[in-house]
Amino acid sequence: MHAEGDGTALTGFSAGAYWKISRFRERAIQVAVPKRRRTQPGFEIVPDRLLLGESLTRDAIPVCTVPRVLFDLSRELNVEQVANVIHAAAFIKRWNERAVTRRTPALERAIALYNSGSGASSWTSAGRD
Repeated sequence: MHAEGDGTALTGFSAGAYWKISRFRERAIQVAVPKRRRTQPGFEIVPDRLLLGESLTRDAIPVCTVPRVLFDLSRELNVEQVANVIHAAAFIKRWNERAVTRRTPALERAIALYNSGSGASSWTSAGRD
């Protein structure tokens, strides 16, 4: 993360793997950066300024919070897959709907799907990788 500079943090699939809430494979290490930067080998840059409280440092690694990870994943996954990730986050006590400050239409639908009880079945039937 230090290679990408200040204000950066793991996000998307990489942060999902870090938090152990996503079974989806990361293509490269996804890093949220506050401004456009030259891509470095092995990294995928997500140019977006992190809002206050959207990242933290854990085990000396800057990483996006679970609500921010869900926001990023909702721009790449379908609604059922995002609901599945929400279920995984809830299972490890990392889900708090009130903490979700940024939302996409897909994330809104995934939250509704999770709240209806539909997010759990795909997680348990697919198994955790």
